Amino acid sequence: MKWADIYSALATHYQAGNFNMPTYWPNKDETPTAGQHHARVWFIPADNDPASLGGNGLDRLSGIMQVDVMCPTNIGIGTAMRKADDIATAFQRGDSETINSTCVVFTGTRIDGPRNEDGWLRTIISIGWYAHVARSVT
Repeated sequence: MKWADIYSALATHYQAGNFNMPTYWPNKDETPTAGQHHARVWFIPADNDPASLGGNGLDRLSGIMQVDVMCPTNIGIGTAMRKADDIATAFQRGDSETINSTCVVFTGTRIDGPRNEDGWLRTIISIGWYAHVARSVT
């Protein structure tokens, strides 16, 4: 269950942040209220690299969790930047979250935007992560 545990650790850490805005998760109904800021979360696995040698070694899984903060347009960028700061602060480099013995370590954040897209002001927060997991060789 390594991928499910990684996703759960990321979601648990995000939810503990209490960011005070509706959040839409992957593969869930995405019907935001017009004019109301909200977040959209994406789980994006990237690499699966060996962390040690041998059939009983460890693999280093890594990727990003992307959070898109969506704000109404024509109100300035202050709210978007405050929300982005709040989320980035909650995922400090070196912090971690553990689910079922899978420890997910955060490697830092990057903020892109804000920019106008489809009637929203979109600010992207990319949260880097990795986890060392037992290699399964069959």
